[in-house]
Amino acid sequence: MPLALLSLLEDGPKHGYELMTLLEERTDGCYQPSAGTIYPTLQQLQDQGLAGSREEEGGRRTYELTDAGHAHLEAKAEQVEQIWARLEEDDWGGWGHAHDPDAAELIRPSFRLMQEAVRTVGASDDPELREQVRTVLRNARDEIRELRRSARG
Repeated sequence: MPLALLSLLEDGPKHGYELMTLLEERTDGCYQPSAGTIYPTLQQLQDQGLAGSREEEGGRRTYELTDAGHAHLEAKAEQVEQIWARLEEDDWGGWGHAHDPDAAELIRPSFRLMQEAVRTVGASDDPELREQVRTVLRNARDEIRELRRSARG
């Protein structure tokens, strides 16, 4: 969370609520950070000298990177890149569509597929079989992604 927040501040000062909204957007609505997560993390970043804050009119607080925060982001650039790359790949990306009725009807067969994969791997200590199951799942994912790309035109 600290690196994610720092990277969001890289574009300029933001309010805590703005940061919560940006994180929710980046996860397609799957992760809705609470004030109880964001503000203590922002306080931690201030305590470490990586972020600063100032109070604006109306009592809202704006957070921004310090020079030390910029340097920390540069030093951790690879980790920051990995955080956002995971969101673009399998971990979060696209889950915002799960509320769509047409997409939701695919959840049950998807879980049955996952259950069968887990049963197959769990019933064997053969590393080759595990890799074969992974390959089947990766291929299915890749084929579905290709269908999505084709549908976009």
